[in-house]
Amino acid sequence: MTDPTQVSQIGGVLTSSLATGLLNVGPAAQSSDNFVATDKTPGTGLWAYHGELINQPTQHSPPPWSCAVYGEGGIVGVAGLDPDKSKLSTDGDGLMGFGGGTGVHGVSSGGTGARGISDTGSGVWGTSASGCGVYGTSTSGAGVRGDTVDGGAGVLGVSTGKGDAVHGQVAAGADPAALAGRFDGNVFINGDITEVHRITVSTITVDNDVLFTGGADCAEQFDMQGEQIPEPGSTVVIDDDGTLRESRDAYDKRVAGVISGAGDFRPALILDGRPETKGRASVALVGKVYCKVDADFAPISVGDLLTTSGRPGFAMKADDPTKAFGAVIGKALKALAVGQGILPILVALQ
Repeated sequence: MTDPTQVSQIGGVLTSSLATGLLNVGPAAQSSDNFVATDKTPGTGLWAYHGELINQPTQHSPPPWSCAVYGEGGIVGVAGLDPDKSKLSTDGDGLMGFGGGTGVHGVSSGGTGARGISDTGSGVWGTSASGCGVYGTSTSGAGVRGDTVDGGAGVLGVSTGKGDAVHGQVAAGADPAALAGRFDGNVFINGDITEVHRITVSTITVDNDVLFTGGADCAEQFDMQGEQIPEPGSTVVIDDDGTLRESRDAYDKRVAGVISGAGDFRPALILDGRPETKGRASVALVGKVYCKVDADFAPISVGDLLTTSGRPGFAMKADDPTKAFGAVIGKALKALAVGQGILPILVALQ
């Protein structure tokens, strides 16, 4: 409809001799002589159809939805252009929508509901004061997808304040197998990883140092004898069936270590960990651990070698070198003159 002189009025409908189609201006319930909406009667303010007319339209043949602007066509139903109308908008807004609900809404049964294309800027840009700038949902596919070819980011998240650049969340009531995030391929991290629960991996390759800030010993899980698990800090020995039990004999050469987790120390690394921990305990094999000790047999000084004692689960000073070989648990890091207590020791089986 490029030439107004070749446009005629047909009862609230504008038709053109230059193209097949129609342009309807005014609400569906308005008079045929009125082409501009004068009230808020539900209907379509402006709608256009491009294609062969099957039936003569009237103002009482509205489009499928009640909307401000409706366009239907084989290529573009509604297009927004810049002022010179020779190219897509580059400075201003080609198309802008305002609404109490959705400003711009795109629906497609098989193609793209809404599509944005840009040579240098943003193809699609969303902003919000408190809600979602861009929101996507899908019942089976990807709610939001970003693709890249030449080195850019398919999806980029940037934080300019206190928020998370990228945040994944599993909603309450979701399938227990659902994941907050998944990466199929290599992942590069230029920064720190903060773990607040558990990290499960199949293989870790480390090129530099590994720093454990929340643990003091290297422990390994063992099956324990019986249902009663010795408390942390207890000395344990290997039983005839290969399980571990609380020590009860002095200078026991079957000593395996100390149950980890007493005092302020926690294991930094646990070997042979399993999802089912019933009947199992973590035993410190290397590093620092708090150990139950008995100084009634002999006062304990810093640096003294420790072995099992006759008091179940307690260590004592190994003051008999002829019996100590093969029964030493480690070295005392603090002293205890008399009685029983709990001391930090350096585990060193020998």
